[in-house]
Amino acid sequence: MRAPVLALLWAAITVSLPATNAQSQTPSETGPGSAVIVLDGSGSMGGPLEGQKDVKFEMASRALLQLLPSARPQSRIGLVTFGNRRKGDCSDVSIAIPPAPDTLEQFRAIFQRIGSNGRGPLVAGVREAAKTLPADTPGTLIVIHDDVDNCKQDVCALAAELPKSNPKLAVHVISISLDKTTSERMSCLATATGGRSFEARDSASLETALNDALGLAGITGAAPQAAVTVPDAAPTESAGPPSVRLTASLSASSQPLGVPVHWRVLPASAADGTAVTPVKEATSAVLTSELPPGNYIAEAGYGLASARAPFEVASEGQTQLNVALEAASVKISTTAGKAGELLANPVISLSSLAGASDAKPVYVSQDPMADLVLPSGPYRLSVADGLAIKQQDITLTAGDSKTLDVQLATGLLELTAVNREGGDQVDGVTFILSVDDPDSPQGRREVARSLAPRPTFVLTAGTYYVTAKLGAAEVKDRLAIGTGDVVKRALPLNGTWTSLSASFEQGFSSAGSQVVFRVLSKDAEAREVARANGPVNGNGIDVFLPQGSYRIEAAIGRLNVKGQSEVDIVAGPKSAIAIKVAASELTILPSSGAAAGPAAAWNVRDSQGRVVHRSLASRQQRTILVAPGSYVVHVEAGDTRSDRPVDLKPGEKHTLALGGN
Repeated sequence: MRAPVLALLWAAITVSLPATNAQSQTPSETGPGSAVIVLDGSGSMGGPLEGQKDVKFEMASRALLQLLPSARPQSRIGLVTFGNRRKGDCSDVSIAIPPAPDTLEQFRAIFQRIGSNGRGPLVAGVREAAKTLPADTPGTLIVIHDDVDNCKQDVCALAAELPKSNPKLAVHVISISLDKTTSERMSCLATATGGRSFEARDSASLETALNDALGLAGITGAAPQAAVTVPDAAPTESAGPPSVRLTASLSASSQPLGVPVHWRVLPASAADGTAVTPVKEATSAVLTSELPPGNYIAEAGYGLASARAPFEVASEGQTQLNVALEAASVKISTTAGKAGELLANPVISLSSLAGASDAKPVYVSQDPMADLVLPSGPYRLSVADGLAIKQQDITLTAGDSKTLDVQLATGLLELTAVNREGGDQVDGVTFILSVDDPDSPQGRREVARSLAPRPTFVLTAGTYYVTAKLGAAEVKDRLAIGTGDVVKRALPLNGTWTSLSASFEQGFSSAGSQVVFRVLSKDAEAREVARANGPVNGNGIDVFLPQGSYRIEAAIGRLNVKGQSEVDIVAGPKSAIAIKVAASELTILPSSGAAAGPAAAWNVRDSQGRVVHRSLASRQQRTILVAPGSYVVHVEAGDTRSDRPVDLKPGEKHTLALGGN
């Protein structure tokens, strides 16, 4: 009977997580424990689990109040909450109950007045909770949460820090309804401190997980069997049922991973690429399973790395196999500069340079930190934040553990435009950002353009040139951005919005009439600095004009009807310019009746002989608008030609009968 007993004992050992000295003894050996509950009070804890009615925060508080009455005498229990007091505050951590004996009534009082509310500074909460326990004596943190830290803090960096500052501290993590990826990101906290990770999918499993964690901490009852270190290798059992024990490592010479690995055991027929149904599929640090004798393929996946290895299960006993992923661990953090402040909106891209002419992206994220496992080989790391970009090539060797801190050395530039120095903001401005570039035709290269009212640019530290343009107004500036700088610049356009309108001097109909405004400089060149159009007698057309002297012309459509005004524009509040347009009205009555002869075609010519109106042969009456002045109406009726002079005064309405004098 010895072999089956050994096999069962070995199977029990291999499914445990690695442990540190903090968990190498049972509570009966160490006496009553000391534990701090670290409870997530973020807003998401105020919702129910999918398909259930129970609110997660209430589930956790109810389970605690049910289990704490069973605490061992003199056990010390405390409570730290995070995210439950203030919305959007990543410093919201409260030591609600310092660890002490007999704190049950304090827990009851606390849970009557708190709930879930804000963000989830999980890392800050765990760090503060660890400070409440002596560093030189065994202690436990029990973290109850439903998501990773959403204040952009790295839980695995904290996991590496805690064993140094609190070598006898164990952290157990109870994750409420997390996906596998998120659970894996959190597992490092338990793994690094010799704690355990639990997943809770409902009230019952949450209470079970909490009971086990309190037992491991020496708070309640007898603890579950203590976790032990997974040995690097174990002799293959020659007796017992046929089975396999699978572990995975980064390389053949690395220690087995102490984190959950995704396993698939495939029939040997899968070696040629044939799609088959897995014989076994699971996620665990160590996979042990009874299998019928035969040939198989073990497939292990962790992070972005995966590997396959064939193995054979004998007719009896256990087969040991370690699958080398030929991979490396990479931790990436992206900061603005040496101060270490994480980037707010970076884009991290990691591309493989192996076996391809172009880099092939394997990872893209907007998280400022990344904890990755990648196949060995060459990669290109690119980090972009706004207009700041930094690239570096790295080579990963199987078994490597790299930490990369990418500093972009960035600053922030916020631009606005105002009508004058210290004046009002002006919208509709085009902002153009350029840098020195000797290879560009003008010696500068445009890097960004924006029409936003207050554009914000994240820039690599350096010198930049900014141009703000609106109509004929333009202002340029040169500025320097330093690492960590926040530069706010209001650019004065030295101009004003001007409303242009036009109306007839007399009461002529303006239905359908359009006016075209031309703004000309009052200098020898008479340059056109602006043009706009709109309806006659409308509400006005807004144009932005730089400070200066101008002549503004208003022309009615394609007619020769015009008006003008000379103005001086001063930078500041909006101004209005109304132009009176002088016009005359000419009505032409063609000959009619049987004796009228053929229909007449006619045109109207000004004193310079230019045709200002034209009509094809017709017997219809026409009324036209013209500028005041002298005109000749040239009439053609069959073979007959005649010219009829007309003098029109401003505002005059004149009728010309082609059949009379």
